[in-house]
Amino acid sequence: MAKKLLPMVLPAVVGLFLLVGASLYGQPRSVYQYWTPIDVREGPESIQIAGKRFEYVIDRKHGLFSSTKLLGEEFLAPGAVMPDMFVSPESDCRKVRFEARWSPKTSVKITERSAEQVLIVVRGRYADKDGKTFPMDYELTYRIEFDGFVKVSVKNVATEAGTIRWICFNRARIDPRRVEFWARNNDLGRQYDYGPSFDEAQKVKLEGKSRFLFGGMRLPFLHLGNRKTGIEFYQGDFRNMTHGYKDGEAGRYGSGNDAMGFRYLMTEVFERSGAYELQMMSIRDSFIPIRKGWARANSFMFCLTPTRETRQDLEQMRVCWVGPHQWRRRFVHPDEDLIRAWAEKGINVIIGGANYRSGDYANPDNPEEVKKFIAACHKHGIRVIPYVTFSDLNHTLPVAREHLEEWMVEPKTEYRYITTLMCFGCRPWREHWKTQVEALLDRFGFDGLYIDYWGSTLACVNQRHGCGNRFKRYNIEGLREFAKIARKIVAEKCKNPFIVANSGGDFFAAATGLFDVRLVGENTRFAEQSPETIRLMLDGRRQGCQVLLLTRHLRGFNLVSFALAYNAPFRFPQGRVTRRWREGDPIWKYWDVFRAFGIAQARTFTTLRDPDVLSASNEACFVTAWSRKGELLLVLANVSKEAIKTKLRLEDPERLGLKKDARYRLYDCLARTFIEKDGRTIETLGAREFTVDPAAPRLLRLTPLD
Repeated sequence: MAKKLLPMVLPAVVGLFLLVGASLYGQPRSVYQYWTPIDVREGPESIQIAGKRFEYVIDRKHGLFSSTKLLGEEFLAPGAVMPDMFVSPESDCRKVRFEARWSPKTSVKITERSAEQVLIVVRGRYADKDGKTFPMDYELTYRIEFDGFVKVSVKNVATEAGTIRWICFNRARIDPRRVEFWARNNDLGRQYDYGPSFDEAQKVKLEGKSRFLFGGMRLPFLHLGNRKTGIEFYQGDFRNMTHGYKDGEAGRYGSGNDAMGFRYLMTEVFERSGAYELQMMSIRDSFIPIRKGWARANSFMFCLTPTRETRQDLEQMRVCWVGPHQWRRRFVHPDEDLIRAWAEKGINVIIGGANYRSGDYANPDNPEEVKKFIAACHKHGIRVIPYVTFSDLNHTLPVAREHLEEWMVEPKTEYRYITTLMCFGCRPWREHWKTQVEALLDRFGFDGLYIDYWGSTLACVNQRHGCGNRFKRYNIEGLREFAKIARKIVAEKCKNPFIVANSGGDFFAAATGLFDVRLVGENTRFAEQSPETIRLMLDGRRQGCQVLLLTRHLRGFNLVSFALAYNAPFRFPQGRVTRRWREGDPIWKYWDVFRAFGIAQARTFTTLRDPDVLSASNEACFVTAWSRKGELLLVLANVSKEAIKTKLRLEDPERLGLKKDARYRLYDCLARTFIEKDGRTIETLGAREFTVDPAAPRLLRLTPLD
């Protein structure tokens, strides 16, 4: 009987084994803890590449992106492609132009495919729309990664001798429906810097005319976005860029403009023909003789944001800083009595607990005390993450004596004569850091990492490890590699791990999604920032990364109101936790209500991000709603300097988990009294006016009457 059944059962068993095996031993179920493997679908006319949130389409006709979507929303304007490259031998490139989109014959091949990334190589020839070709071929290499980050490497090769005046290696037209503001980093060619710095996001609306918005000679980063999503462009290597001054005839000075705009700006953004148009130049109206085989290489990167969802459990962080920040001779761990007291008041995350010299993370002082401290924290329900940095190398270490000059960032930066900062783009330094952090997490039971990094040192000219040459290299790729290394290490070494990164004002999508929490505020004076800038930095869900506030520059704001307005917990130094706990700081009252309601298990909506779901009549009032089990917990926070009155409208009760025709009671959680004991419908609730003081955010609970 068994022999008769075996031929029937065996195929099913083998099939089941292959199905399970494909999951266990083939494509992983997740990539870098949060993302799904890249899905690639090839067709006769296009290649579709999709991840958990993004979807890209490459048209086989020319090998350019014809679609870039995030959460189903298209970022390219109708009919646009990217990179919409062109070349021209004429000074006025508007009259004579050869474009990649008209390539008569194009090769598009996938050369590498894995769960983490796909490599696609495109080869074509420039032509005009009538089919006339220019003797120059282009080669594009796309590296598309699991979270939607894309590096585009462009190589142009002459097929015969001649001359050229223009090479545009990236042009993109962005759908104006996706753009409400823009931001950018400082231009690395500062003497030609036009427009505000990275820290100042600017509102923008179409005006129906061609106009210049912003640009830079060597602009490493720009962001175009709205309250929910955005697209970012990065450049790191500026070596192959040519532009110059043109003298006039008969002693007259030449104009500062050329056929495409301001002649010194190699990156520009315009409003043109009902869209926002980006252009990046390699050669800008400059006579260059070329021979057969002459080549010019450039590259850029782009990423759609947010690359992932935030973690709900981290919205309820209550953080204490223990440190130390760098090695301290007299550092002592808090004892268990103090740890227990913190836990009883709601502290659930401690940063620090290991005293070592930066760059030697595997060897903290008193390792047994470190283990004892971590065990005590875990006993009382507190998670612990150690302080490390991406950059610092302590001067006393043997590895510094051997490699510091080679690995360091230049211009050189030292921290208090204790450490020198290393370069993000230095591969041997990244490998050393990886080895040290792996050993740290292997030896001790930490729950993740706290990472300090110096975003101001991304630009480097140290040629000893490959930076510099003609101009500074901007190491956004190096920062991303560090973030990927950190993400992979904690995913492998820790249970339910998380990473907090002291990113300051940086919000690069290329890196932020790889962290779980951004510490913001070390060098940001919020009172001096525009509302757009604050929104861009502090809306964690828009960045795919929860926000933690450092409060040293919050003068002019009530701390509790500001934090609750942006749903951003803040970090307490150790001494301040103890002092404020004894003084009865009001923040504990809010924490108690949050824990009782269970916001870590609730869905979150804010007037900042979800005006179609809930809104306030007064713009100074920020409202957060947590929805759970048919109830709402509402926070009304006033960020102005005077008391205000506001009405609250629940625009979409169904998304909030409420029933439109049901009656609800409204309870003031801090005053411990009912505002609406007999109940109101959702619609009549919108007629009620609430007074909100800047020093006392309102905390209201909406529950069904039945």
